[in-house]
Amino acid sequence: MRSGLPNFCAVALALHSLGKKLNLMYTEKEFGVAHFGKIVITANNDLNKETIDALNKQGHEVDAFGIGRYLVTCYSQTVLGCVFKLVEINDQPRIKLSKDVTKINRDHDQKEDAKGGGGMGRI
Repeated sequence: MRSGLPNFCAVALALHSLGKKLNLMYTEKEFGVAHFGKIVITANNDLNKETIDALNKQGHEVDAFGIGRYLVTCYSQTVLGCVFKLVEINDQPRIKLSKDVTKINRDHDQKEDAKGGGGMGRI
């Protein structure tokens, strides 16, 4: 939280100077930085009921939770470790950003991976 959040603030303030409006309520409160509009905060990474309950007890500003493996499997069962990544919307490329560079889909050619079986159609 201490590395990504300050970077977010720097980007948000730079975008604000270009007329874009972003918001992260927690950051605005913690750092006393104005000019953040409303953005959606999404949390993921192996979330389960216990983790979300703990976040709820602590209080949070999360708008959406990405719950994958624990939504469709029980804890005692092994899970299929696969990831679906959005690569485009209406023929416009999209990118997944992460501190883990192996998780970033930098190359738009990765779209081929999403077509299922070497170009058999979009999922």
